[in-house]
Amino acid sequence: MQWFSRSVLMLFLSSSSIVYAHISPEAGKWGIQGEYLYLHPTINQTAYVSQETATAQASGSRTHNRLDGYSAYRVEGVYNFCNCWNDFRFLWTQLPRCHHTSSISDPNGLLSPTQDTNFLAPGVSFFNNASSKIFLDYHAADALVGFGCFQNRCIHILLQLGVQYARIHFDEKLTFTNPTNLITYRNMSEIWGIGPEAALQVGYALPFCWNFFGIPSVLSVEGSARGALLATRYDTQLDVFFNLGVPITSLNIKDRHWDFAPFFDIRLGLNYALTFQCLCAYLEVGYEILSYQNAVNRITFEGTANANSFDLYSDVSFRGPYASLGFSF
Repeated sequence: MQWFSRSVLMLFLSSSSIVYAHISPEAGKWGIQGEYLYLHPTINQTAYVSQETATAQASGSRTHNRLDGYSAYRVEGVYNFCNCWNDFRFLWTQLPRCHHTSSISDPNGLLSPTQDTNFLAPGVSFFNNASSKIFLDYHAADALVGFGCFQNRCIHILLQLGVQYARIHFDEKLTFTNPTNLITYRNMSEIWGIGPEAALQVGYALPFCWNFFGIPSVLSVEGSARGALLATRYDTQLDVFFNLGVPITSLNIKDRHWDFAPFFDIRLGLNYALTFQCLCAYLEVGYEILSYQNAVNRITFEGTANANSFDLYSDVSFRGPYASLGFSF
């Protein structure tokens, strides 16, 4: 019985050294982590056509082109300074180029674009076929210095300050046809921004331990929240091609300006950590939500002959589960 009590005590004390379960090496050591995310991007203003019930009234259902879920990746490296309280982290997040296509047909020719077509040809407002193609890719880099705020055997709180760089590219092509007319829109929007970032990371080691084949281990709940304000450059382009008979006409508008884009990120996961003699291994699964405000800009029109163009901003968010594997040494 005395041997059992001593073993439990030693195991608990060993687990307290890895209570920083989210890839936190010991003082003066390094850590690396790879992460797989299955993200579902969401963009505002995805409706591209409305199927009307009559040509004289604005009624009917709208059709959207929404992105599905896609694979994304993240790599994280960390170095823990010798004072045991502070560390430096670098993260790279990548969502490779993804796309989605939607189309609809109406033999009655009652498809009405959500884009205003009156400035192209007054009276040409209804079509038999409509389609939308969306492309999106995203990457971001974060450099953060962590400051330990509180730590005991079960809880740790880490404040992180640093900088984030992000780039989001969005490409949308809309096509509308009827027996005598063809109109295509292509809206391309790209932002890249950099700005200060702050994060709060909290971990809670569950008050019981395991001895995994003689290896001390601990299970913890890990949560974090990040926020940044990015000074952002917007590069936007609208290409319109319309064939309403002869002649065939095209329109090209470009815009570049600077603004600020806020960023938010929340994640919650369950982390399982094992400590060896010179190595710690971390396995974590959870759910994450990332959001960039005003990250997509579309140029659109309102009016008829002398139409005025204006910016239509949309938020972009990514949400989905993740799984990560890390080591510190």
